[in-house]
Parts: sequence; C-alpha cells; structure tokens
Amino acid sequence: MLEPFISRTEVRRFLAHGVKFFGLVTFEVVLWTFLSIYFIILFYEHFVHHEVVRRNWNPKMKYLMVFAILLMLVFLFFFISNPESLKIPYFYLVWGVLLFLIPFLLQLFSYPKLTQKMFLVGAYFFYFNFIYEITALKLGWWTFPGSEFIGYVQIFDVEFPLEELFFWIVLFSFAILSYYEYFDEDEK
Repeated sequence: MLEPFISRTEVRRFLAHGVKFFGLVTFEVVLWTFLSIYFIILFYEHFVHHEVVRRNWNPKMKYLMVFAILLMLVFLFFFISNPESLKIPYFYLVWGVLLFLIPFLLQLFSYPKLTQKMFLVGAYFFYFNFIYEITALKLGWWTFPGSEFIGYVQIFDVEFPLEELFFWIVLFSFAILSYYEYFDEDEK
C-alpha cells in the first residue's frame, strides 16, 4: 500500500493554523469566493437562462483573464514595493463601486430585459449570502475591525458594515452575472 503524500497530522496542523494570503485572507475565503461565483453562474444557467451552450469559451473571456492577471500583478507590485500605498481610505466602498456597482449599472441600462432575468438569482443569493454572513459573524469566522465604513447594520446581535450588505450580499450575484453575460454569453 502506498503511503500518503502528507500525513493526516500534517493536514490537521495546516488546517488548524490556516494559510493566509498576504497575511490577511484565509484559504477558505478564497475557496468560498471561487465556489460562490461558480454556484451563481450554475444557478443562473440552470434555472433562468435555459440556453444550449454551443461552445464553452468565448474569445472575449481572454480579456477578462488578462485584466484579472494585470490587476493581481499591480497589487503584488505595490504589496512588495510599498505596502503603505495600499491603505486606501474607504477601500471597501471604492472597490465595491468599481468592481460591483458600475458593471451592474452598465448591464442594467444597456440590457434591461436581461437584467430582469437576474433578479431571481439575486433574490436567491441575497437570502443565501445573508444567512451565511450572520452565521459567519456569530461563529467568529471573520470580523470587521476597521473604522472606515459608511455605516453599520445590526441584526441578531451581530454588526457588519453597510458596504458588506450592499456590495457582497445584494450586488455580488448581479455583478458576477453582469461580467458573465458580457464576457462569456454576449448578452443574449
């Protein structure tokens, strides 16, 4: 019988200490984000969109990949060379507007009929993300220690920033579908 590459003890030790990318973001959050994006698109395609996909890769998707890679490289450059430059006042608000609100508004005004299809997905994921947020805060999976938020929401004796409610719980699924429709589906 072959020995495992790493032992169960090493796996438990790894999971207990956790891995934090850049000393801030745990592996679980990165995995959750990837799976959330996948789940949103899967839900949309199965329950709402109902279109046979003839090809799995739209050539426009390479532009999204190039943009994501460039954004990550710029981040890494500043993280390594001058980490203080990454301390942006109201970071959550600024990046939420740039990455979530603007793509959604462009989608809404350019293709209003298509955006109407997204509301079923948005309603489901509002509930899903809201329950997840409350559970995660109750269990101490994350906190919001900063002070640069535009306001706070307090529900079930947990408190989280208004930006979290607006960008992550409400707009996240709409923004993901806006990117998906533009880069992969051609807004059909």
